[in-house]
Amino acid sequence: MSLQEKRVADIFTRALVHHQSERWEEAAAAYRHVLRLEPRHLAACCNLGAVLRQQGNVEEAISCFRNAVSICPDDADTHFNLGNALKARGNWDEAIAAYRQALACKKDFIDAYCNLGIVLNEQGRQDEAVAVYQQALRYNPTHADIHFLMGNAMQIQGKLDLAIASYGKALVNKPDYAEAQFNLGTAKQAQDKWEEAVASYRNALAIKPDSAHFRSTLATALLEQGRVGEAVACSRQALEIEPDSAQAYCNLGAVLQAQGLLEEAIESYESALRLEPDLIQALNGLNNTLCAVGSQGKALTVGRKALLLKDKRALEDRKILCRKEGSGRPIRPPPVPVAGKAWIISFSLWGDRETYNRGAIENVLLYQKIFPDWQCRFYCDETVPPATINALTENGAEIVMMAAESGYRRYAWRFLVADDTSVGRYLCRDCDSRPSPRESAAIGEWVSSGKPFHVIRDHPQHVDLMLAGLWGGTVGWLPDMASLIQKYAGFRDRFSDQNFLGNIIWPIIRGNVLIHDSYYDVLGSRRFPVEREKDEPHVGACFRFA
Repeated sequence: MSLQEKRVADIFTRALVHHQSERWEEAAAAYRHVLRLEPRHLAACCNLGAVLRQQGNVEEAISCFRNAVSICPDDADTHFNLGNALKARGNWDEAIAAYRQALACKKDFIDAYCNLGIVLNEQGRQDEAVAVYQQALRYNPTHADIHFLMGNAMQIQGKLDLAIASYGKALVNKPDYAEAQFNLGTAKQAQDKWEEAVASYRNALAIKPDSAHFRSTLATALLEQGRVGEAVACSRQALEIEPDSAQAYCNLGAVLQAQGLLEEAIESYESALRLEPDLIQALNGLNNTLCAVGSQGKALTVGRKALLLKDKRALEDRKILCRKEGSGRPIRPPPVPVAGKAWIISFSLWGDRETYNRGAIENVLLYQKIFPDWQCRFYCDETVPPATINALTENGAEIVMMAAESGYRRYAWRFLVADDTSVGRYLCRDCDSRPSPRESAAIGEWVSSGKPFHVIRDHPQHVDLMLAGLWGGTVGWLPDMASLIQKYAGFRDRFSDQNFLGNIIWPIIRGNVLIHDSYYDVLGSRRFPVEREKDEPHVGACFRFA
């Protein structure tokens, strides 16, 4: 060994000692010294990249890993490390290419399969992610993490039975896999199998008892079952685990609100907001509870903040998504519908609950009287009783049969009307609300405005950018709705369709929408053309049958 080689080896050894002791600055300085003496030192180049990532210097880390790839283009670990750095920066397409190159170098590289699938999943490319996981399982069929990740991709797709099967396989191979138990619970919850969901959440907590997140989610499931006392106790336990958690205070507020302890709920929401002033979930809950106790002025102040914050976040998220997907160019279709195309009022309908089935039939009859130029359309599955289907069709409604599925993606079926090129304009509505002449006047003003989209907010608690049953549009303006719905990973609860609209659709339509809002003078809204009569229900009010 030459003197130069010995010197390089000694400095590299010192660098490793600093690295293993997490003395990042000293390690980085020593690795740089090695590279000044020997620029093609592969290990120093890779390790410097790893240290820079620990320091948060992702850009320079990427540069180091690129240099390492140029030094040794056939090294799988080098491509993998580059992929991880690119993933951390949000360069998804480049990260995918790096992981694929790692797999080209080493076909049984399980970690590369995992991370490649994760990035594809984040991009909404679940089918590709599943294919990657299946390929990994050929090399290691008992790998619990691969089964877990497969379950996650399946759950996003709404393939809940397959997701549950994958989580089951993960647990067979790793019985103490708390996250797999927890996600099994979320899949069961999406199927409305609340008892089984609660059992899975309890199993997850048996493995990981100090998880505040697990306890809060269990509390939500217990609340859904009407087990309010248990939900409150569970939420308080979560708060004991994380006493400075805004989310824990917010979750406690929700269960206290459900128990009717409104003043305590307000205190919990306010505690959450002191810790995290922009926690949207807490703003929503506080707005709702203040309305319930009659503090409308305070509720409107909170609601206004919530609307403006949601708008800001939606625009920021849209910019990030466009950078990752390389999209975001403005859509410039014709500004008005083609003459002669149908105007459709679109609903989602499944199951046999009277509130929705009887409500659907009543809506058809009422819309014929109040909206004579429009036709009702119902996106249904086989769980709707034949008597309901017959009554709807006999009264002139269109029926679109959907493949039977469970989960919250069903709420968004009605949005698929936006892809129907035989339609000119459309409205998305709820089966448990009813039309009114006041709503009709607002729709007439929208049609005359030339704006391609319409949003209605008519209650102090209407603090979402787009209410799922109170918006409308013009076909041809939006990207493929079916694809947007399929890619959206947020269908986790009964508000998911509304969150989808706020996160994905609102940033697209924001500059081309007429908003009627009775309470919040924000985002370019205007008042209704007709004021509400005393005791008249607000537009979008729920009508339920016992």
